[in-house]
Amino acid sequence: MTCQCKGFSIVGSDASRFRASIIQRTDLMRKFNILLATIVSISTWMFVGIFRDDEFYEPTIFVKHRPSLKVNFYSPIGMSDLKFEDLTPVEQSELVAFDEFVVKQGIQYNSNRLWYLPFVLVQMVLTFLTFGILNSKGNKVWRHMLHFSICVLPSSIGLAFILAFDRMFTTVFLGFLIFAVNCFVLYLLTMQGKRIGTAS
Repeated sequence: MTCQCKGFSIVGSDASRFRASIIQRTDLMRKFNILLATIVSISTWMFVGIFRDDEFYEPTIFVKHRPSLKVNFYSPIGMSDLKFEDLTPVEQSELVAFDEFVVKQGIQYNSNRLWYLPFVLVQMVLTFLTFGILNSKGNKVWRHMLHFSICVLPSSIGLAFILAFDRMFTTVFLGFLIFAVNCFVLYLLTMQGKRIGTAS
């Protein structure tokens, strides 16, 4: 058995060991990408939230000032004349959280200075997850960076549409579409890498 590799040949048992080492390295990189995707996903969950405007109830994504497991924030009072004492205990806790994370931080009134960070974190998750699931060979840093750079804009647009439509069907459909775009971009990068490797 002979293995051709960039201008030289590996014969017999050496070829088997060479292929085994490539498979082992690829599997290791796949697990490493999934691990990174998990870490960034947890960080995103802890530091990114969605609040509902207390007048129009429109969702807006924002960065929390401190880590919290809570993701959705809204004001049970809204623009009504209700008082804190009129709310149920659950609604009171929701109002307290909304005041702490949204109102007191000035986020509700166009003071969301880190508005871009949630989109960056989400794209990091998608990039690492795509490389991990598709088990792409040649996991080079430049390929991750190029994938991120190409996909961050369409992924952000998709997230913006998800927030704008605010419907379960739209969220699921656009979520799959965003992931499909990320997979397709990785496929194109992999094919381009193979052409470059063949040409060299």
